[in-house]
Amino acid sequence: MSYVELHCHSCFSFREGASTPLELVLRARQLGYAALALTDHDNLAGALEFARTAKGWGVRPITGAEVTIADQAIGRSGKRAIGQSHSRPIAGEFHLTLLVETPRGYANLSRLLTR
Repeated sequence: MSYVELHCHSCFSFREGASTPLELVLRARQLGYAALALTDHDNLAGALEFARTAKGWGVRPITGAEVTIADQAIGRSGKRAIGQSHSRPIAGEFHLTLLVETPRGYANLSRLLTR
């Protein structure tokens, strides 16, 4: 069994990733990965481009997102200052990486991200 990266940010994670989906897929192929997960912060904006590109280059795309979870129990709104990076959670929040296996899972993740 080969290694599969399950936590990867692209240029669709503002201030977190710089590589395009194509660049990520080509690097995954170079490293011999059979699959690669794209888990941008709090969005699926690059998911379709990534999936099409990965399939075209023979890499199995895994769709997901790194979701920011705010802990309302301690009274934080979970809101960030303008320009504050998502890579470091603010007090009262944490990140959870969610991966999709089915169309229903994609719909559920989409719904979660738009709430």
